[in-house]
Amino acid sequence: MKILSLLILLTITVNVAFAQKTQDPAFEQDLQGKLKFSIPTISIKEFKKMLKNENIYILDAREKTEFDISHIQKGKLIGHKNVDKNALNGIPKNATIVVYCTIGVRSEQVGSRLKKMGYENVFNLLGGIVEWVNQGNNIVNNSNSNTSKIHVYSPEYEKWLTSGLTAIK
Repeated sequence: MKILSLLILLTITVNVAFAQKTQDPAFEQDLQGKLKFSIPTISIKEFKKMLKNENIYILDAREKTEFDISHIQKGKLIGHKNVDKNALNGIPKNATIVVYCTIGVRSEQVGSRLKKMGYENVFNLLGGIVEWVNQGNNIVNNSNSNTSKIHVYSPEYEKWLTSGLTAIK
């Protein structure tokens, strides 16, 4: 009986770990090679459920120039190279935090730093703002108005943008 239970648990774990979370399998495969999975990832679908049901904090781990062009509404700039600790003011250590960047690499690094600072429930948005817009979600500029421009950080990441938005590098 213990062996059967273990096999069932293993099967569930493998299916959850390898379930596709982005729309493009090639993009997801690229992410698998770039991310270390040092913090839990969350899909866009899971993130949207959280937005409806939970009080969460959304932190943007990109630079100010990227954030000003476009960001996820209610996202708060925390930065990457120099994390703005003021952005963490008022966020309880046990709060649910979702960190994002262009595709998830920098946000994973910032999320790992947050975990080391004692924040308990930190998630990396898999595919970042690129996957967010690819799945038809709006982004806003620094005036909090919807925008059709997105900063893609690097030409390497522009190829994953399928939403038809204007890529800014």
